[in-house]
Amino acid sequence: MPEEINLLNKSAPTVRKVSLFKEEWIPIIKTFFVAAVPLFLGLWAGYDFHLGLISESALISLVFVVFFALQAFLVPNISLLSLLALADAASFAPMFFGSFSSNYIVAAFILLLGLLLFGARATKSAIKSSVKIVFSRAGIHAIDTAVVGIVVFLGTVYFFGGVYRFTPQAITGFVSPVVYSVKYYDPSLDLTTSTQDFLSALVRSRLPANTPPSARGSIITQLVNQISSQLEGYAGSNIDLNKTPVQNFSTILANKISELNSKTQIALNVILVIAVLLAVKSVSFILYPILSLITYLIFQLLIAFNFASMRYTQTSKETISLTGAE
Repeated sequence: MPEEINLLNKSAPTVRKVSLFKEEWIPIIKTFFVAAVPLFLGLWAGYDFHLGLISESALISLVFVVFFALQAFLVPNISLLSLLALADAASFAPMFFGSFSSNYIVAAFILLLGLLLFGARATKSAIKSSVKIVFSRAGIHAIDTAVVGIVVFLGTVYFFGGVYRFTPQAITGFVSPVVYSVKYYDPSLDLTTSTQDFLSALVRSRLPANTPPSARGSIITQLVNQISSQLEGYAGSNIDLNKTPVQNFSTILANKISELNSKTQIALNVILVIAVLLAVKSVSFILYPILSLITYLIFQLLIAFNFASMRYTQTSKETISLTGAE
């Protein structure tokens, strides 16, 4: 017989229960909590992002995704679920109303609304069309659409809303992971040293083995000066050999970006949003199963604490209820 998820709390007729609330209020109160948690998490994530707490906002957004998926499982009415999905999307936006003068941010917000609405309805449809509820299959719709929508919206706010500026310091933070990857592939190349030491080590590693020791020092100095002059010619500015290569690169890149026209800068912002989305999607094969597992475990806790229950219907279909076991 199929299973269903039920929000009602119906007790056996022979059992009298003492409760602080009227029995008919219980499913309403439970639905309120199911609706309130994602709203609170969305507001929290948006607020932290507004403060520049990017890592904290990302973590809270992942928690939001888990409870958004749970909401899609637990809310039985598709119309109410659709309304809640729209409210969940809107919960990310209050901190950024001042940035809504940008058409790109408005478009990203509309995309977030549409994706959360689609994900919630797709999850509910998958539940209703299944004889047995499988969390990994039904919940993936809500998880995937929520992750994509949040990344696109917050990424657009980040690059188009003035949160991110192409300053040398900001670019340094953005490209810092390259430092570790370069050193991993070639330990002799240390990007944390000065540009002078980095170029010297680079030239030294490329010198022929039969170079006379007495001439190595002068050759290295000459080649370092030659390389730095070529780089200055390309950059159109002086290179500080006492700064790290990453710092010099960031300064050059910031200067180049500042010279771009507005259309090119917009295209660059779009590319960066897409790059962030692709980076997140590249780890989805690890991220999504973890989120799905956490969702499932929380759901099992709700059943254990009598907040929800699984039951079989007469149509042999698995359902979920926000009650205890019957």
